[in-house]
Amino acid sequence: MQKIIHHRFCKSAFFAGLTAAVILAACASMILGAKKPFRRVPLETLDAQAQPFFNRARKNVPDVVRKLTTPSSVAKICILMAQDQIFKTEKTAGYLNSILAVPIVAPCIQGAKTYGCDLHSLPFQDAAHSVLGDDITAAAYASGGLALEAIFIRQTIESLRLVLGCAVSKLVASYSGGATCAAADGPLPIGDAVGVTLAVGGTIWCACDLYSACKRLSSDLTEALDASITDCQTACRMAVAK
Repeated sequence: MQKIIHHRFCKSAFFAGLTAAVILAACASMILGAKKPFRRVPLETLDAQAQPFFNRARKNVPDVVRKLTTPSSVAKICILMAQDQIFKTEKTAGYLNSILAVPIVAPCIQGAKTYGCDLHSLPFQDAAHSVLGDDITAAAYASGGLALEAIFIRQTIESLRLVLGCAVSKLVASYSGGATCAAADGPLPIGDAVGVTLAVGGTIWCACDLYSACKRLSSDLTEALDASITDCQTACRMAVAK
């Protein structure tokens, strides 16, 4: 009889001790959790940490614009844009990406990561759509995703079209069957010399015309790239603030 009582007592004591241990563990967890509550990093702090990356991108804008607005680059862009229209290619985007990727896009991606912003997340996509509007985001989606590369390239192409659209249209119209345009992947009738010329729709786009286009593009592209960097940071701030 004493053995049975002793056995029951030990069994009860074991379960009582186990219960007490569970309760104590839960209490300790609650106490520790109360001491270290989750706190979101203030947006102002994230701004300060991310700002150097976006500033670096802005600092690189003048050099990028200079590369894109030499007579040879402008003439090449015209031909590439004409090729894209005729053959439904993306050669202009590829050329722009080779110039924008390292000095402009890469620092902005680092800035976005500093915010803890997932560039492929729904909050960022919604924010980008809100900041950039339908036209740019739709074109970026069509390119295979709403990546920063696509956003910057699409906005840059829009600026180029405003200045070069007429020349590109004439090139498209003048190239019978696109044969001459396709051959543009070889030696181009362009250069940085004063006598640069480019045949456009049976006329001559002389060095003077090319210089005027370069001058206007320099201002337009600077404004577009600065705005793109600001839009990118704004979209990141909106995404993490939700």
